[in-house]
Amino acid sequence: MPAAASAAPGAAIRNASWRALGTHADLLVTGDLDRARIAVEVVLADVDRTYSRFRSDSELTDVNRRAGETVRLSSLLARAIGAAIRAAQLTDGLCDPTIGQALLRIGYDADFALVAASSAPIELRLERAPGWRTLRFDPEARTLRAPRGV
Repeated sequence: MPAAASAAPGAAIRNASWRALGTHADLLVTGDLDRARIAVEVVLADVDRTYSRFRSDSELTDVNRRAGETVRLSSLLARAIGAAIRAAQLTDGLCDPTIGQALLRIGYDADFALVAASSAPIELRLERAPGWRTLRFDPEARTLRAPRGV
C-alpha cells in the first residue's frame, strides 16, 4: 500500500474555505493557492451545472423533464448515474437514486441552507419511489431512460 502523500519539509500549507454546492469547500495546498482554487471552482461549477436538482438549467433537470425518453448523457452525469446505480445494487436498494419526486413531496425542494433556515415544522411521511431497477442505463452508450417520478 503506498504511503500517504505529504508536503515537502518546510513547505507552507495554504488554505481557503468557501461556500459551494449548498455546503462548504476546504482546500489545502502547498503550491499556488489561487491557481488551485480556480481549478476546484471550475470542477464544482461543472458538477453544479450537470447534476444540481435545484437548477432549472442543469443536465439532470433536463433528464427529469424528458422522463420516459432515452437521453444521451454527458460523461460527468453518466459517471454519477453509474455510481448511483452501483450503490443501489450494493445496498439492495437502500441507496436509491430514484427518490427525487419523494424528496419534493416532503418539502426538500430547495437548497438545504434555505430549508434549514425555515421556521416551518418538518412534516415526515413515507413516499414510494419508482426504484432503481426502473432505470434503463447504458454506460457504454451513455444513455438513460427514467420513468416519470424519478
